[in-house]
Amino acid sequence: MKQFKNLVLSIIGISLLLGLSVSPASAAYPVDANISPAHETKIGSSAWFTKRLSWGGGATNVYYISYYDGKATIFYDPQANYYSYSSTSFYDKGSLSTRTWNTSLYVSNGSSTTVYGSVTLKDR
Repeated sequence: MKQFKNLVLSIIGISLLLGLSVSPASAAYPVDANISPAHETKIGSSAWFTKRLSWGGGATNVYYISYYDGKATIFYDPQANYYSYSSTSFYDKGSLSTRTWNTSLYVSNGSSTTVYGSVTLKDR
């Protein structure tokens, strides 16, 4: 019984040590991200949409940034040391009456977050 108790205490001790090895910086400094405007609709068969991407917080002032405009990853910077970017993309809905593209901005620096948006083109 004593050996079993020692084994259990050893397992608990090792678990606590491993748990404490997780960087407290990632938990203490959450990263923030924003797409503005997040959701946008225009009337017409094609149009340009401009999104202001911004981010901040986190453990350092260097960020890994990836922006997907609904068609492709059009902005990527693994060493961004700035806090915003403006992205303009062209969309064409073709013969559909309505078409929506989902966008996303991923930001990482110690911790990470993803925010989502959309652009929609529709007939009158």
